[in-house]
Amino acid sequence: MRTKYLIFLLPIIFFACKKTINPKKEAFYCKINGKEFIPEVDKSPIGGVGSNPLKISWDRSNGWFYINALNRPNFVGIIIKLSPNQDIVEGEYSLSNDLKGSKGYYSPDSSAPSTEDLISTSGKVIISKIVGTTIWGTFEFKTKSIKTNQEYTISEGQFNELRYF
Repeated sequence: MRTKYLIFLLPIIFFACKKTINPKKEAFYCKINGKEFIPEVDKSPIGGVGSNPLKISWDRSNGWFYINALNRPNFVGIIIKLSPNQDIVEGEYSLSNDLKGSKGYYSPDSSAPSTEDLISTSGKVIISKIVGTTIWGTFEFKTKSIKTNQEYTISEGQFNELRYF
């Protein structure tokens, strides 16, 4: 009788302890070939130098806007190219493999010494809302490894209430 009870109870305990990801409540979320991805938690002390698992930056004078997310070993990044000193505006930005344009990045093993950063072959970012220096949007892109010929689809991507300066 006890064995039957444990067999019934163990799956309930396992699923109750598993973290449920709600994409709309995450600052950054996407799927990599169907597998959910969120940045790891920054475990640095308050006021200390952090690991920056989610980093947003804007090089206004050169027109580069970056969103980078790390959950070891995976890394996902988005770069939006703007004109120098242009404001970030709501709208759709096409991603390609043009090094001088907007692009998506993916690294399946960012900790390896010979990391291959994969650049998007196609995709888009949609900035849906900007309030002051806070931004919301969605993204998706595809990329392919030259070394392994493996294709990666970054889908259902979104960033919510990210602050930039």
